[in-house]
Amino acid sequence: MNNSGISTAPQAPGRRTLLKAGAVGVAAGAIGLPRTADAQRGGGRMVYANGSPYDTLDPHKTFDVGRVAGRINMYDSLLRWLDNPPKLNPWLAESFTVSDDGQRYTFKLRPGVKFHDGAELTSADVVYSMERILALKQGAYGLFAPLVEPGSTKAPDKLTVEFKLPFATGTYWDIAAKELADLAEGPRKTMGHACEFETSMVLALRPELVRREEIRDDPPPSEPALRGLYICEDMHQRTDHGAVGYPERASAEKGRACLKAAIDRTGEVVQALLQRPLPQ
Repeated sequence: MNNSGISTAPQAPGRRTLLKAGAVGVAAGAIGLPRTADAQRGGGRMVYANGSPYDTLDPHKTFDVGRVAGRINMYDSLLRWLDNPPKLNPWLAESFTVSDDGQRYTFKLRPGVKFHDGAELTSADVVYSMERILALKQGAYGLFAPLVEPGSTKAPDKLTVEFKLPFATGTYWDIAAKELADLAEGPRKTMGHACEFETSMVLALRPELVRREEIRDDPPPSEPALRGLYICEDMHQRTDHGAVGYPERASAEKGRACLKAAIDRTGEVVQALLQRPLPQ
């Protein structure tokens, strides 16, 4: 169960890095893991408590919110959500561009990023990670499978990686971001796990799945130094990437309004696209 009250129901990685949900994962010594010297020395024990079954630290094999805290605090990303309201910021990538047709995403990696063994992160590691996700067919595979074909991710040089999509894509919370933000009562104006929007829509569609007595808001840490860090305060929290959720403000009425806004905006986009001339 996550903090919105919605019921939810070991193979070692082959190389140094792992990619999860569009982001390459690297052991993050600055976020609770041993520093380089300690990691190389080995030994010791890490104790981690979780209310869900916990059978792997491999981020390519999991995509449930019960395991997300370990993944977020042990691996870094090409991009990372920071601040409240959250903004997507460069992290391991120092910049990225999107082609005019929306089918090619090019990331420039930050130079000098090191793995715990001292090896430098390169674009080849990112390519490997994406190919591994597609080969394992676990975890976030279902998100990538329609968008990234095996062998399509390229590394033109040491610090550049390109993702080629078969078609341009977008989500309703991207194209209807303004309309959804206008409906939010809480300080978070963007979509996220266990948020005001998500819980409202579930209340509108499947209210029997929501246990209202379990709903708790999940504000971000108040300390400026802890921005971007997910902290599990108790065993009832289940939020993704430190999701700054405010589900206590959710309602079925708001959920119906969110769904209508997303559907209306999507229809507007489709109609506009149909008026555009087809490429020759």
